[in-house]
Amino acid sequence: LSLPACFFHCSFSSCKNYRIMDTTTLFKKFDEAHAWNGALFTINKIAKTAISFVLYSKLSSLEFSAWANSYSLVYILLLWFNFGFSRSIPQFAPYFAKNSNIKKKFISKIIQFKFITALGACALLIATAPHLTRLLSLTSYLPLFYLGCCLFVVESIKSIFQLLFYSYLWHKRFNILDGFTVGLNAVIVLFLTTLSLSTMHLLYGIFFSNI
Repeated sequence: LSLPACFFHCSFSSCKNYRIMDTTTLFKKFDEAHAWNGALFTINKIAKTAISFVLYSKLSSLEFSAWANSYSLVYILLLWFNFGFSRSIPQFAPYFAKNSNIKKKFISKIIQFKFITALGACALLIATAPHLTRLLSLTSYLPLFYLGCCLFVVESIKSIFQLLFYSYLWHKRFNILDGFTVGLNAVIVLFLTTLSLSTMHLLYGIFFSNI
């Protein structure tokens, strides 16, 4: 969350339509947002690192490569097609404090744009999946890449909800929910590794768990 220089020069008391929060409360919300973002980042890193180590010991090199590449592709596309919009609304908080209608219009436009770009990215992912698997010599694992497309759709929807929560500085609420789902998914994945499943069924279970 970055603050523009104009933030420190904006007079909130002079805003006729100001109904959101005063400067002190806004700074407090930003500090809280940083703390909760850090907590979620830590939970994510611990959970995903633990899963990676467990899968590395369970899967063959080709299976682990298929899992890692499909996951990486999904999250790289999510990062690219985010276009930095998750930071845009908090960055322009002073302007939104003046007029809530501007904020609503801004959020609406960004959500529409994110929805369109997510559909485009999903279509691109589906179209290029066969070529990617041939390039990586993973043609027998093509279904995993298609499951990755499903995961991309789910994560895109999640990013839109994240944008809505973050636009109102509800970081704590979103990060508690997201942290819970990340932890629950890690428990499910680790439980699946204890069952007598074939490695392909294990991979399918991991993808479905994430979806």
